[in-house]
Amino acid sequence: MTMIPQIFLLPTSLSFLPYLGAVLYLSLEFVFAIAFFKYMIPKANQLTEPAPYRDYGQDKRKLMLRIMHRIEEVCRITQADEKATMKRFLVEWFHVEKNRHKVQTEEPQQRKAPMASAAETPEIAFSPSSSPENSDDDDSESPPAANTNTNSTANEAIIATAEPLPTAPKDVSIQLYKQEMDDFFSWAFYGKFHSKLEKVELAELDRIYKELEDRHDLVFPYRTNKDDQQNEHHCKPRCMTLEPVQTMYRPLLVYLLVYGMKIVGGILLRVMGFHRIVTSTGLVAWHRPAKNNESSSSLMPMLFFHGIAPGGFFLYLPMLFFGLATERDRPVFVFENRSISCALDFYPLTEQQTVDGVVEILESYKMDQANLSLVGHSFGSCVVTWMIMSKRLKNIKHVVLIDPVAILLSEPDVMVNFLYAEELDKIRMVASSELFTEYYLRRHFAWYNSELWLEDVDCPMLIGLSENDEIINSKKVKQEVERHAKSAKLVYWKDVGHGACIQSPAKWKEMKELMLEQELEILRQNRC
Repeated sequence: MTMIPQIFLLPTSLSFLPYLGAVLYLSLEFVFAIAFFKYMIPKANQLTEPAPYRDYGQDKRKLMLRIMHRIEEVCRITQADEKATMKRFLVEWFHVEKNRHKVQTEEPQQRKAPMASAAETPEIAFSPSSSPENSDDDDSESPPAANTNTNSTANEAIIATAEPLPTAPKDVSIQLYKQEMDDFFSWAFYGKFHSKLEKVELAELDRIYKELEDRHDLVFPYRTNKDDQQNEHHCKPRCMTLEPVQTMYRPLLVYLLVYGMKIVGGILLRVMGFHRIVTSTGLVAWHRPAKNNESSSSLMPMLFFHGIAPGGFFLYLPMLFFGLATERDRPVFVFENRSISCALDFYPLTEQQTVDGVVEILESYKMDQANLSLVGHSFGSCVVTWMIMSKRLKNIKHVVLIDPVAILLSEPDVMVNFLYAEELDKIRMVASSELFTEYYLRRHFAWYNSELWLEDVDCPMLIGLSENDEIINSKKVKQEVERHAKSAKLVYWKDVGHGACIQSPAKWKEMKELMLEQELEILRQNRC
């Protein structure tokens, strides 16, 4: 009798189900990949109208003056040169690369990467300024991976390199021209291309240039063909909301796993006494009421806003359950933000919808008049900023910010380190290259409404910073917090990076003790 190999036998019982499941998944993955590249990316690249200014009305010059005033104050404290520092601030918003035409006309031994001189940037750390995603030099080799943490010294910072070259002439300076500055300011203050500006906006832009000239003697000449031939390098402004998304493909399985994380997170929240709320604006939150209503008024309700992370709040649950929100007599609200949670979402909530949703929830629980404690990690600090500046929450008595990207958001560090980093590190792999996160930040995020100016906060603050933060320039932020020492208490964690506090029970305990100390002092002041 001829023996038939077992591999050719028809599957019996349910043994064929794994094969069927694999075929079904691969089919779905194939369809998802087509949708990703043919529909999702083109949709993400469609430009949107910039959000209106919340605080400065029609005079965007006021924002620039505020930025200039802060830089001038810091220069007076550090005894740095104001003109050089202002120029450094502007240069860091640009992607700088070797001028290919200049390189071709030089002798080979002169081809060296330009370096910022110490005289140009006294005691100021550069942000990474070379980005393969944003480079026009397609023929050159990519430079070696650079440290995206901007806490390095100026003498170590190579701000423009199209090829790995070891040394640079120290007398090289970077010239910013009027055409590129027009493009940059048009994006930064109006969210538009320069050609789309209206007459009143062009006039306002001229006043900004006048302020820079009068206060810092900064003048930007028009670039000519001769300049193109003679300059050592070429500058291109980073205009994140006008650029295509720079995303990495993630299989459908990744989004399914993230969705599973949110389901598990929801189950854990329900087990811990939370219940889910959806507002009329679409904002989703989880609420745990105080166990003992009679004593709930002695502890301020906590509103928690998470940062950019797969699954949103899921990764923060241990920190909340066993660190920051351990008291059962404290009402706790945990707010979701799908747009920064690695979720398939092309319809993010606006700032106004988020604020309205928070107010609606507090009113429904009769807590809109209660003293509130707002806690935000990373991007959550921007949402906290929206709450503070909305003026609709009248009794914000305590603010806790951990790894806050909202402080000094007008500095280039956060944008450069998060969206333009060269290294394929954990930040880019986990968060910054995800399509819907990129879509939200590049199409719906208004930096000018999300920066937290510490002088605008009139309640006690607790701020936690990580020394080796890969996103924010912790050295700059630390300096800014210390400049407002009367209103803010600082915790500075040595030798750790962005988000390290999420996984560290010791840091939870440290933050919790300081939070309780500040809250006790607030209660004492209220009783006096």
